[in-house]
Amino acid sequence: MAKKVFVFLTFVVLILLAAMAFSKPEPWEHQAAVRQLAMNVVSQEVSNAQLPDELVAAGTDMAMNAAGSFLQSNMQVDDYLVVTVGTVSFHGQTLPITVGAFGKVFVLADEEDVRHIVR
Repeated sequence: MAKKVFVFLTFVVLILLAAMAFSKPEPWEHQAAVRQLAMNVVSQEVSNAQLPDELVAAGTDMAMNAAGSFLQSNMQVDDYLVVTVGTVSFHGQTLPITVGAFGKVFVLADEEDVRHIVR
């Protein structure tokens, strides 16, 4: 009985690992997830500043272009067979910011972390 349970559990784990290996998100998906979080933070910051609509739109566009450039040059996505991990280099530190598995990207940073980087 115990041998059958062990064989079954081993089979399930192997199936899960294979599914993870074949459903890892692409690097651009990691950048898109972080860019979306940055966009939320920038929108909040700009709305708190109570600026005219024209300045809000221009400021948001400029901030998102800067965020995209920052991610392009400072974010790296490493492939670890069953997951992908996105890291950002900032002020001499390399910090994990995203983890991708099962076709989904999970952002490890919260809005306060991004707010600190944006400012």
